Amino acid sequence: MIKYKEKRKKVWRQVITSLCGYNVEIIKSKSPEFQNFKGKIEDETAKMLKLNINNKKIWVQKKSQIFRIEFEDGTKTRIDGKILEGTPEKRLKRKTKNW
Repeated sequence: MIKYKEKRKKVWRQVITSLCGYNVEIIKSKSPEFQNFKGKIEDETAKMLKLNINNKKIWVQKKSQIFRIEFEDGTKTRIDGKILEGTPEKRLKRKTKNW
């Protein structure tokens, strides 16, 4: 069984890369119309994610959402959008706090 710190490091290594291509679900949102959306991340800017949901392209703000992201290895993790803010290059430079 993977210890919590090891799992957190593994997830952080995946989060600092580009998120394009991962399956995502919006668990919690300030906007009720985005709640429980499931789709695939197509594009990413510093503050927004472009999701493909049933062949519809929707731009969603990162900051006001809580996401469940499924990575390539099948790992699913719950991430606050505030952690995802910034481009992958800037996330790489950022130091993590306990989250």
